[in-house]
Amino acid sequence: MKRLLCLVLMATLLTGAFGMAVAEEPQKITVMGLSWQITKIFVEEAAKKYMEDHPGVEIVIETLPDYGSLPTYAVDWARGETNVDVLLIGDANNAVQFVARDLLYDFDKDLNFFAADGFKKEDFLGVGIRDGIINEGQYGLPIIVEAYAMSVNNAAMKEVGLWDEATDSALIPKTWDDVYEYAKKLHKEENGKVVRQGAVIQWGTVSIFATLIAAKQGMDGTIFDENGVFTLDSENMRHMFEVWQKGAKEGIFSKETYADNLAGRNSFKAGITAMLLETGGAFVEANVNLGPGTASLSAYPGGVENGSYGFSTIAIVPKASKSPKLAVDFIQKGLLGENSQVGTVNVYGKMPAVSRYFEDAELKDWKFLAGIAENSVGVPKYKGAARFSTELGPVIQSYLDEAITLDECMQQLQAVIDNVDKSLF
Repeated sequence: MKRLLCLVLMATLLTGAFGMAVAEEPQKITVMGLSWQITKIFVEEAAKKYMEDHPGVEIVIETLPDYGSLPTYAVDWARGETNVDVLLIGDANNAVQFVARDLLYDFDKDLNFFAADGFKKEDFLGVGIRDGIINEGQYGLPIIVEAYAMSVNNAAMKEVGLWDEATDSALIPKTWDDVYEYAKKLHKEENGKVVRQGAVIQWGTVSIFATLIAAKQGMDGTIFDENGVFTLDSENMRHMFEVWQKGAKEGIFSKETYADNLAGRNSFKAGITAMLLETGGAFVEANVNLGPGTASLSAYPGGVENGSYGFSTIAIVPKASKSPKLAVDFIQKGLLGENSQVGTVNVYGKMPAVSRYFEDAELKDWKFLAGIAENSVGVPKYKGAARFSTELGPVIQSYLDEAITLDECMQQLQAVIDNVDKSLF
C-alpha cells in the first residue's frame, strides 16, 4: 500500500512539474524574415516596444538570407530543434514543405489564435487570411497584404480629362478598351522621344502570372472553369490579349518590364509613366519621390466589383518552438500592433493584414485598395504552381511581339496549365 501511495505521489509531482514547465515556457523567442520584411513591417521597433512592456522577455531579430535556405529548417524542425520561433515568409506555398511533414502549428486549432478580441478571422482582409490556408489548416497568419491595382499620375489624368471632380479621383476603366483609350490620351512623344508613357503593364516573367490572375478575376469574377480548374481561356481574356498587343505595337503600352521587373515602378515614381498596372502600393513611392498628392489609385477593369490578385507575407510558428504562447502574443501585440500595421501602410505602401487599421491610414486610397483585396484571389494551391511564374511569361511576350497568333498563344498557355501538377497541397 505504501509503495502504491509513493507511486501515486511521484506521478502527481511529475505531472505538476511537467505542467509547470509547459505553463512557464521560455520567455525568449527569435523572429526571422527577409531584410525588407524586417524593415517594412517595423519588426525591430515592435520587438523593442514589446520588451519594454514585458520586462523579462527577450526577442531576438535575425535576417533570413533567402527562401532557398528553407529546406534546412525542415530538417532541424523534424528533429525538434529550431533557432527561430516566428518565421516571416512571402507566399504560403513556401510553407507547404513544412505542413506536409506536420512541422507547423495551426493558428486556429493548435494556437487558438482567433479567440482573442480583435483577431477574429473576419477582422482580417479576406485575401490575406485565405492566403495562409494550406490543406484546410490556418498554418500561415497574414502580417501584410498586397493587391494588384492601377496607380495613376494625378496631374496627367487631370490634364487629359480622366479625372472625376465629384469624387476627386481618377476615372476607373470599365474595360480593357478603356485602358487602351486612357493610355492613348496620356501617351506623349516629342521629336520621336517618349516624354510620357501612357501605361506600363507588369509583363515581366517574374510577375506576369499575377497580372493574368488580376485581369481574369476582375473581368470574369473567377480564375477557374466550370470544373474548378484554373484557366486563362475566356472571351474576355482573348479580347484583352488583342488590346494588349495593339497597345504594345503602338508603343502606348511599354514593354520595359520584359527585361526589368521594376522598370514600370521606377518610371512611374520618376513621373514618366502615367498609369502603372501592378501592385497597388506603388503609388506611395511616387508620392514620396515626387511629392504628396502626385499619385493615387484606380483599378483593373472589374477590380472594384470582383477583386484582382492578392498575396501576403505570412508568419509561421514551428512545432519545434519551445515558446509558442509568447510567439502568438508577440504576433498579436507586436507584428499586428498599431505601429507596425499603420506604419507599413503609411510609409512603405504595404497593406495592413487587419482591417481596422485602414481607419488610421493617411490616404483614402487605402480603403479603396482594401475593398479590392477583400475580393481578390491568390495563386491556386497547386503543387506545380511555381511553374506558372516561369513558363507563362514567354508565351505572352511571344504573342505581344507578334511571333505567334492569338490561337497559338491560347493553345500554348493551356499546354502549360495542362502539364502542371494541379493536385492540391
